[in-house]
Amino acid sequence: MPRVLQVLKCLTCPLCVAGAFLIPYLIMMVLEGAPLFLLELGIGQRLRQGSLGVWNFISPWWGGLGVASTVVSYLVGLYYNVIIAWCFYYLFNSFKVRERKKIYDQNMEGKTKENKVRIEHK
Repeated sequence: MPRVLQVLKCLTCPLCVAGAFLIPYLIMMVLEGAPLFLLELGIGQRLRQGSLGVWNFISPWWGGLGVASTVVSYLVGLYYNVIIAWCFYYLFNSFKVRERKKIYDQNMEGKTKENKVRIEHK
């Protein structure tokens, strides 16, 4: 939560540019992204076709929009799955406590008590 507050604080500070991308992003999302999404969704429902068929039905010249949106969806799906796989990998590897203890014990083998650091509380 503190990071969110820092970004929001930076929106009011002219010297800080950490949140400067939010304003153009929100403007373009409202003016271009949402209407295009709703248009494609509504026409697709009416024509009972997917993204490729909708734009080809409207105009053969606009068929590239359907192809582009399909390719972008495919590419985003590819790299998001890789990021999710990394998250699961590190999540599951964070629970391997027994192996860490085993490695620690192997490293401490053969060392005398004099080599080990001992902290006593008086």
